[in-house]
Amino acid sequence: MFKVFIFWVFFFSSILISILFVTRRNPVHAALLLALNFVVVACLYVLLSAQFVAVAQVMIYAGAIMMFFLYIIMHIGLSQKATEPLEIPLYKIAGFIFAILIFFELLFFLARGKLLGIFGCMTPEAIKKVGDIETFGIKLYTKYLLAFEFVSILLLAGIVGAVILAKRRG
Repeated sequence: MFKVFIFWVFFFSSILISILFVTRRNPVHAALLLALNFVVVACLYVLLSAQFVAVAQVMIYAGAIMMFFLYIIMHIGLSQKATEPLEIPLYKIAGFIFAILIFFELLFFLARGKLLGIFGCMTPEAIKKVGDIETFGIKLYTKYLLAFEFVSILLLAGIVGAVILAKRRG
């Protein structure tokens, strides 16, 4: 029962931190809140017995990716306050409407009990026998190899783009 309570605490903390992230005007504060949200999501993974994914979440997202984001934010000087007009732009209204629609869709599926995902071919007993990390590695480098390579190329392109932008300014 205590584990379920802690799960819900982390779940609602993640939602609250996400709302704070979206509403911050200072991009450095928003990036730090995003890093905190990555750590909270890693805690959720630990509670769901996915320790490898939790460690990868902290190392890759909260560590490497967030340092990359903070470097870019600080390098291009987004912390300077920009003057915004008083009227609300159309994209903010559309985003708010889509967020409300997605929330009601979530409530609809939750009420119908259709929120469960698709079960894989590995049973929990088979995963314990083979090992959590080994199962993850086998799936990653066999079934999802192409997606893994695309993400690697995308991250490499982002790093190269940041270096090129930094060289132009310097």
